[in-house]
Parts: sequence; structure tokens; C-alpha cells
Amino acid sequence: MAGEQGLNSLTLEKRKRILIAVYEWATHLAFEEEAQAIPYIVPRPEWLTLFKRLRFSHGNLIKVVGPQGAGKTCFAFWLFKSLENAGDDTAFVKMKKGQEPLGYFDTYKAVEEIEMGVGEPKNIIVTERDWKWFYTKVKNLIVDLWDYSKTNVRDIIKALDAIQDWWLMRSENRVKKTGTGAFIDTGVPNIVVMLQKEALPLHFFLGKMTFFELKPWKPEELVAAYEGFAQRFTKNKDEATFPFTRDALMEVAFLSRGIFRKFKEYVAACLDTLLTDDAGFDINKTIALDDVKSIITTDKLVQDMELTLCELWPRNKENRVFAVKVLRLLREHGPTAQKTIAAEIFDNNLMLCSRILNKLGDYGFLKVEKKGAEKIWSV
Repeated sequence: MAGEQGLNSLTLEKRKRILIAVYEWATHLAFEEEAQAIPYIVPRPEWLTLFKRLRFSHGNLIKVVGPQGAGKTCFAFWLFKSLENAGDDTAFVKMKKGQEPLGYFDTYKAVEEIEMGVGEPKNIIVTERDWKWFYTKVKNLIVDLWDYSKTNVRDIIKALDAIQDWWLMRSENRVKKTGTGAFIDTGVPNIVVMLQKEALPLHFFLGKMTFFELKPWKPEELVAAYEGFAQRFTKNKDEATFPFTRDALMEVAFLSRGIFRKFKEYVAACLDTLLTDDAGFDINKTIALDDVKSIITTDKLVQDMELTLCELWPRNKENRVFAVKVLRLLREHGPTAQKTIAAEIFDNNLMLCSRILNKLGDYGFLKVEKKGAEKIWSV
């Protein structure tokens, strides 16, 4: 009730400012689209853990793994700026397919003497080239690989080859001779590589690296991120979910499955419904829980979870639809008995219900608790 009163207390000018800013933020699904990236970044506690490790040690080899849309590029840029602001010499390299961003060939002309067979040797001008490395003195190298697909596996392997060669170069040249003749150890740099989990088996160099996982966002963290952005325009936390009611925004966060990009996409889809033909946003409307359920449909969720659910049921779309219906039911009703789920979704087909629930449980989508002879399922 307090949340709804907070929304009602917003002035028309504040409503307009929040809607315009949030819509702009939500429609930028990729980090690269942000004109001013740092204000849009919401750092997480585990990000600070990695920052401190890189800040106070050398020689770390770290692979940051997360699904598409988890925020790897955003994290990489935040890490780069934070280390740079702390005084560490740091490079951020966003690798692109078909490019070599860690070095270049230095081409130059040279004179070469050749034997002509008779008479005097002849000098000719030839083109030579030497390989030159970039980032030969940085303490930290942060590399963001492009998104994995089966068609660019070879290019990703080449990129990882280049990172390994750069690492070997820096390791072999860590000892320097000073002007006084003394030798100093400059240390091995830290390397952080951002990639999707599908790329992990592609290169043995990744096996040398410490695994750092970008875990899915919790629904309450996504809501807090939204509120943090909206609170630039209002200091009242009860107003910061506008135009959503709190339970509606929490539903959007839950349906996003911990993927920040998907959360923004769903927020934008909901805000689309407030747009009018000529006057921009209808600033007098709010988005309630029932509105979210009608906007983010089961078909939409099945489509968005296609890749994930295809791992469970690669040849059975009907089972994928059942899975989404189960997840939505448990989200709305909380822990539910298996018999109730079978009646609500599976038309009392107990065997099919059991197979779907058990597989969702095996893959970590659901939790189960036994109460006597009954199984109680929850998300």
C-alpha cells in the first residue's frame, strides 16, 4: 500500500522524467550502446572481490564466464576504469573477429645483397617486417571476447593463441636490466578474459586460468538496480519503481531469470504499452502485476528460453512449453504439491508431470521437498 501511495505522490514532471530516462536505459540492451557507460553500471559485491585481487597481486590468469547478457562487457569496462582510477596501468581490449589487437607488423625497407652469378654482387631494396607487441608495460590486461557461435570457433582459438603468446612474451621479459647494471623483476601481468561457457573447451590455455563465474542476478538485485537508476529523479524509495508497482517490477525481475539484459528488455516491453500515438507516454498510468502477466506471455518466455530449454528437450517443443508453465505457476503460487501441478498443467498426466519436474530439478531450475508421501516443488 505504501508503494502505491508513493507512486501516486509523484508530480507529473517527475513521472515524465523517470519514464523518459528509464525507457532510454531499458532500450539499450548492449553495453556498447550507452553514451555514458559508467553512470549506467551497477557493480555487484563479487566484482569488488576480483578488483581487490588484481589491485594487490600480480600474475593472475582469470577467465570470467557468464551467459549472453549477464554483463561481461559491462563488468570488464567497470574493472578497467576502477583499476585505472586506482593508479594501476591497465589496458581494456575488446577483441573483434578477424583482427589482431595485441600487436602489429612493423614494415620497413632494407637493403639486401644478392649474388648475380657473375660480376659484382647487386644490392636490392626489399620489404621486411618485424612483429611488435602492444601493452608491454601494463600491469593488467582485460580482454573481452566476442560472443561465441559454432561458426567462429576457429577465430576464438586464434584470439586465445594471441593472448597466450602475449602472456609468454611478458613472462619471458619480466626481468629488466637497469642503468646501474642491476636486474629487477617487473612481475608478470594480470590477465582477465571474458567469455561464454561454451568457449571453455576450445583452448588448453583456459585450463591454466582461475574460474570466476558471473552468477545470475537475484530478483531483488534487479529491482534494486532499477530503483537505483530511478532515484536520480526522486529520493523517495516508494516512488522509485514508477511506473511499476513493486510486485509488478519483482515479477519482471523474476521472469528475467537473472539476466540483466533480459530484465531491461522486459522493462522496455512493458513501457511500450504506455506510449500513445501523439503525446509520448501516458504518465497517469501505472503497470500492475496483471499487466506484466499479459505483456510477458508464456509464448514469449518459451521463445526467450529456447536455447536453455533445448538442452533439456532438444526435439520436443511441447515439453519446453510445459516447463515454462510450471515455472510460472510456482512463481505465482509458491511451493506446490506435485499432484496439484499435475492437475493444473498436465491434465492429471502424472507420468509426464513427474518427468518434466524431475528434469527441471536435475538442471537446477526447481527445488523439491518431501512431506510424507507428497513432493512439494518450488523455484
